[in-house]
Amino acid sequence: MTPSEREEFQFNRIELFSQMESDWSLIDNYRANERFYLERLVATSRMLGRLDERLGDVDDA
Repeated sequence: MTPSEREEFQFNRIELFSQMESDWSLIDNYRANERFYLERLVATSRMLGRLDERLGDVDDA
């Protein structure tokens, strides 16, 4: 391997490693946001259930 080839390979390796770090960071952000919205959906569903129970009690009266 020539010195210029070695330098090119090292540069490519650095680029790939940087891309991997960026991708992992994007995945971490996606998961954090996904978790937030899933928790909000669960909380909203529970609130709807409570309201439905109360409204059901009013209709039965």
